[in-house]
Amino acid sequence: MSIPGARDLHDYHSPMTIWTEVGDRVFVRRYEFYDQNIGVVLGGDDVLLIDTRSTHVQAREIADDLRTLTAAPVTIVVDTHGHFDHAFGNHVFRPATIWGHERCVAFIERTGEVRRARVASEMPEMAADLAEVVLDPPDETFSETAFVDVGDRRVELRFLGRGHTDHDIVVRVAGGPAFISNFVGDGVGVQRLGITPEFPFLPTPHDGRNRRHVDPGEPS
Repeated sequence: MSIPGARDLHDYHSPMTIWTEVGDRVFVRRYEFYDQNIGVVLGGDDVLLIDTRSTHVQAREIADDLRTLTAAPVTIVVDTHGHFDHAFGNHVFRPATIWGHERCVAFIERTGEVRRARVASEMPEMAADLAEVVLDPPDETFSETAFVDVGDRRVELRFLGRGHTDHDIVVRVAGGPAFISNFVGDGVGVQRLGITPEFPFLPTPHDGRNRRHVDPGEPS
């Protein structure tokens, strides 16, 4: 199977947007390569980063871009799932704690080297950057629900059933009394492609009450 998105290599270093605040200290930034959607939650002295992109080069771009939001380092990383374009940048943010579903660890350990070789073969322009990647799976895991303290606030991680993989998770962030932000990795994109995941109903970006915001990692 070929790697989708090879046509986007000219956008490898190109952000599509600036950081957009979608809730109280909850930010999102979309990058052109693979149409990657990166989330950030600020709380006290903590910085929680949702997904780390495809290589250490791209992860360092996130770190540089974060300086426009905060001088604090990333202290917590959440992998929405283990695909290379979401988790290959993990190691750049150590010694941050990395969270993910329990099956995310086995997935990265089982498929990481195969995926590195495949992407390098199909996108040779990325080969050198991929060779630099240190595969670094989550060290904090859960099976159904976990709560992560981010300074003065709490973020909920939930596994709702099979979606894009067997370990996709939803990151739920309370952004105020009338706002909840849900980061769902590729889950919404899968639904738009006509694949039927086992996810129960997820709110749409505008559910009629203007109370929820849904950010797919790679919308189709």
